[in-house]
Amino acid sequence: MSRRPQRILALAAGLATLAACGGSSSSGNDPATVSREYDYGQPSYTASPPQPGYAQPTTASGYGNAQPSPTAQPLAPVTTTDPADLATLVRQAQAAPAADLESADQSSGDPLAAGIKLVAAKVAPDMKPEGQLAHGKLATGGHLSFAVSLAPGKCYALVGYAAPSTVKNLDLNLLAPPLYNVLAGQDGTDDNAPVIGKSPNPMCPVTPIELSYKVDIVARAGAGNVGVQLYSKAK
Repeated sequence: MSRRPQRILALAAGLATLAACGGSSSSGNDPATVSREYDYGQPSYTASPPQPGYAQPTTASGYGNAQPSPTAQPLAPVTTTDPADLATLVRQAQAAPAADLESADQSSGDPLAAGIKLVAAKVAPDMKPEGQLAHGKLATGGHLSFAVSLAPGKCYALVGYAAPSTVKNLDLNLLAPPLYNVLAGQDGTDDNAPVIGKSPNPMCPVTPIELSYKVDIVARAGAGNVGVQLYSKAK
């Protein structure tokens, strides 16, 4: 036999052996081998928990310790808890006309001012009048409103009065800023001399700055002249 047929037979035997062993031995065609060769063990990056002493993001775009915006806190008990009743109260208070305001000198000798002074001697004995006297005339179910500024470091009481022969049930509601749709306090009486912040539980704001609240005056029963005065003392 010539050498050429021997070479052909040897080549054919080699190809048969290669096919029986599963094909090429190149590691580049074996996915598992590729994975082993190119898996460099890169670490995964996950968010680490907040570390003490480092400022954490406070907004989507900024870092640092954000200062909370001033928000009013409840200052006295609130009795209106039904959402429908609260919505009605807020709507009426926001639509209420402004009460008239008088200085202490102007109110001297006024029977409303005298009545408030007598009530305050009992419910706010260690306080003094602050700001102006709010007053006006109300029909049954009518509202008046005025603003009071309450500052940290002080405690307050709101004292109202109407002659008992005119308004038999005078109510006070204190509405908190900024939208005046949240009650910060209500009087708990059904008489002609409402008080918010009655001693020994006055209203003592804890906000860092002075805030302006809205006082809603309501004649629930009866009609006539009404007055309200803010009282205060150092905390």
